[in-house]
Amino acid sequence: MAKFYCSCDIICQRMNTKNNKSNNRNLKYWMVVETLENFRILKDSDFEVFGFQDRFDQMTQSIRENDRILFYLSGIKSWAATATIKSEIFHDESPLYGSESEGELRPNRIKLQPRMILKDDEFIDASAIAPRLDYLKFWYPEDWPLAFIELVHLLPSRDFRLIESEMKRIIIKDSSRRNSSKES
Repeated sequence: MAKFYCSCDIICQRMNTKNNKSNNRNLKYWMVVETLENFRILKDSDFEVFGFQDRFDQMTQSIRENDRILFYLSGIKSWAATATIKSEIFHDESPLYGSESEGELRPNRIKLQPRMILKDDEFIDASAIAPRLDYLKFWYPEDWPLAFIELVHLLPSRDFRLIESEMKRIIIKDSSRRNSSKES
């Protein structure tokens, strides 16, 4: 079953209408590239903590609380979830994803609050949306997967919202399908 965490966040944002527009201008929209295996571990932990390797220090130092994050799964070229960042970067050298290998340590961490999580059979096929993304406009259409090789990317808000709106559509469609089958 798909989880939908959106309504509470929207209510909280609308309650703070006085500074809402200026705060949204300062938000950054991140995309992280993950394996399906690591994504499932992250999902099982209820998206409690996500980590970055030291080599991304310069980029990740600009991550702030309330920024948004999108999860892209590299092996299957799909988007699977969004979350809100709930902490500044902090350092923790305990193993993440059950691995202690150098490349998987990821000591620079953030706490997350999940917003939208798709079921495995609902993941968004990136090849259907990728050609419309501003982030990829300088790539040849057939080479777009090469843009997503690194772990972390800063996306234009328009791209993030496009993908998240598609997630929302899928979740609402799934929810109404479940409700209609209960009525039958």
